[in-house]
Amino acid sequence: FSVAELAGFLAAAEAAEADEAMMEVAWEIALDGGRALQLRELASLLFDDTSPRALFVTHHLLARDDTYFKQATSRAPSGSGAIPVYSPRPAPEVAELRRRAEQQAAAQREAEAWRAAVSAARAGSSGARGSGSRPSAAEWLAGPFAARIAALQAVALSSPQGGDSSSSLAAASSAASFS
Repeated sequence: FSVAELAGFLAAAEAAEADEAMMEVAWEIALDGGRALQLRELASLLFDDTSPRALFVTHHLLARDDTYFKQATSRAPSGSGAIPVYSPRPAPEVAELRRRAEQQAAAQREAEAWRAAVSAARAGSSGARGSGSRPSAAEWLAGPFAARIAALQAVALSSPQGGDSSSSLAAASSAASFS
């Protein structure tokens, strides 16, 4: 393949990756079929095509998928080696993986909002409050990051017992339930 063709393969793979519904539909169909599928079968299912481009895009999607399919190996009929096959995960497992992914995304959004709020406070601005003013301690304690502030206060104001400050940090972190 030429460099231009490979670049086209990669562009198609990235475009397909943006459409998560494709993998979900393929998973639902594969789950109904009740058996593991080879790459060629999944490419045909996803794109109604088994060209090298479709195979590459399918492989790219499966390599990045951690929700719908899991890879297994199957012996080739001639015994010449292993052929990768992809098994659809059971519906309860997919539901749990989706829930965990959403929790991680929510925690990431919360952490980004926290960093932005701290950066804004350090810069001396708080948006609608006007230029140069910082939120008061009471505003921090009553705001959306009250649990984080309480945990920070607990750690900062506690005296380590036996020289182990990690236990007070762990206790404060679990009390704030950052998850």
